[in-house]
Amino acid sequence: MPDTASSLARLEQEERAVSQRRRRLHERIDFIRGSGVHDPDGAERLAKLELEEKEVSRHRSELHGRIDALRGQASAAAPAPVAPKETLLERPSRAYVAAMQIGFGSLTRDDSQLT
Repeated sequence: MPDTASSLARLEQEERAVSQRRRRLHERIDFIRGSGVHDPDGAERLAKLELEEKEVSRHRSELHGRIDALRGQASAAAPAPVAPKETLLERPSRAYVAAMQIGFGSLTRDDSQLT
């Protein structure tokens, strides 16, 4: 069954749950390794946890691949961004430029006050 864009949220939620499961497995594996217990039962539990962790990690990697593919499809299908409108300061009109020149309005030059 091919993934659709509508299933992206479901896949992301599943990935979070799988990642949490994987973290717990890592914690249990680290605890058993760090406890220093070397009895046959401990070694057997450790082997089972490591095998389960590998399976969970494989599933998590598959989910990441599917999520990345869906995100790529979604970004390719998204409409092109609309260019923002220009403001007066980016491309001023002739009237605006003329108003900024000396001799226009309140910017009139008065050289008689300099002497």
